[in-house]
Amino acid sequence: MTIDLRIALAAAAALVVARPAEAAPRVAGCINPQDLGADPADSASDDAAAIRSAIAAARAAGGARVVCLPGGVYNLLTTVTVSGSQVAFDLSGATDLSIAGEGVATILKLGNIAQTSVQVFYVAAGAARVRFSDLSVDATAQPGATAATSLFRIGDGATAVSDVALDAIQAIGSGGSGVVIEGSTSATTITQVAIRNARFAGNKSAAIKVLEGVDRVAVTTSYFSNNTGIEIDVTQGARTMNGLAITNNMIIHPAASAQPLAIRVDGLAPTASQNLVIADNVVLGGRLLVRGFAQVAVAGNTIIGGTQATDDPELLVGNRTSSISVTTNAIRRTSCTSGHVVQIGLIVDGLRAITLVDNAIVQAAIAGQNGCPSPLPALPAVQLGPTNQLIMTGNHVGFASAAPAVNAVVIGPAVVEFSHLTVANNTVEGPSLAAAFEMGTGNGLPPQMIFTDNISRGATTGVQVDSTNSGFIPMIANNRFDGATTAIALAGGSPAVAIRGNGVGPLHFTGAGSPEARISAPIGSLYFQTDATSHGLWVKESGTSNTGWHSKN
Repeated sequence: MTIDLRIALAAAAALVVARPAEAAPRVAGCINPQDLGADPADSASDDAAAIRSAIAAARAAGGARVVCLPGGVYNLLTTVTVSGSQVAFDLSGATDLSIAGEGVATILKLGNIAQTSVQVFYVAAGAARVRFSDLSVDATAQPGATAATSLFRIGDGATAVSDVALDAIQAIGSGGSGVVIEGSTSATTITQVAIRNARFAGNKSAAIKVLEGVDRVAVTTSYFSNNTGIEIDVTQGARTMNGLAITNNMIIHPAASAQPLAIRVDGLAPTASQNLVIADNVVLGGRLLVRGFAQVAVAGNTIIGGTQATDDPELLVGNRTSSISVTTNAIRRTSCTSGHVVQIGLIVDGLRAITLVDNAIVQAAIAGQNGCPSPLPALPAVQLGPTNQLIMTGNHVGFASAAPAVNAVVIGPAVVEFSHLTVANNTVEGPSLAAAFEMGTGNGLPPQMIFTDNISRGATTGVQVDSTNSGFIPMIANNRFDGATTAIALAGGSPAVAIRGNGVGPLHFTGAGSPEARISAPIGSLYFQTDATSHGLWVKESGTSNTGWHSKN
């Protein structure tokens, strides 16, 4: 960097520092509450009335209007009554209205007022095209607030609202939720809500709660920390939902929370909700539940569960869920309690069209460490319930420590039969595993099952097939079961199974150098030495360890 450039940059920085703060951002149509008596100096006076006046003036002016909140701390000490609720700012019926601050410098502080249930911003009754941006709402000064409090409430459970955006807002310290979005139980009344670049911290209930009658909601690039309840809680008990995206968020769920779930998407309406994307989020200390949705993508997430004493899996998908893709996630369980890392399908569900592809799934609890018992509870890392059309491929399932009786991946427990199963190119490894894979569990091996090109390390049994009937002959081919005493165990009344090319008989190898004392293999295996001076063929003639190779040069 030249001296002239350094001088220019220093001069520019001095100008920025020396420039006095503006009284308000001056944009077309901007109405400044300071002009109506608001004091941004965190004084003891109430600023809510002046802000209400500015909102009223903006709405009366017509057209697209902006209420500008310059940097400062505005005390909210009074409310008005709207439909029986105490509300700081009523935006019922508002259209084409923006309320804009100056980033973290603009703070609306809810005072310790007598009302214990307050809605700070209330958007209902036909409101449309309403935007909040670059401001913080802080309710930590109202410790007596109840769970019914919300800092942004969109919808009243009956009337229509559309096109609401919350951009770069902060919702902090609510006695209830940061944002509540509530439509009607009898009709879809809330459409198109976007929450972007937001921060939610220290809220006592959900950071974001979505209830009934809501379509097309996006929560993206936001930060969640120390919220005591579920961070993002979507429940649809009577209405279906169409369109929900939760993407690129950072969620740090407190280990001390009694609530183990970080994200709950519960679409248990009479018919499944549709079109759900949960992608590229980082979830630390919490778990993810999805139920009652069709067309679901859970992709690219990092989920590291908390240490709460719960049996809930890190990822649970079940109850009327279909067409779900779980891909390229990293999912890790650290809790010592008896729980799966991934569970797709409950015992009586009967799911359809499931893909589990290219995930890293790890049971990281270690027996005898960090308060964990020894041995650990014997529960599979992956439990896949009765499912039609299941593809599990390219996954890595690992155990830091395992109970001697645990089977790593279990597919299809007892009640409902399932069909069209492909398990391919997966790797399972861990100490003291009983079986790497178990399929059928006593109630019918999947018709049209293909189990191919999988690898297990550290399991006594490679694959255990439990069945009493089958309409087709399943195929188990080209798998490798390192260290297994029994590579393939066919239990009880298992039907005919086509077995070929697995690592249980003679194997073929190619490589440089001698295989003697290097490569373990069963008798009859062949090794072709690529750097041999003649043909380089070796045959394993004795033992099952890495000795017993003889050159046939």
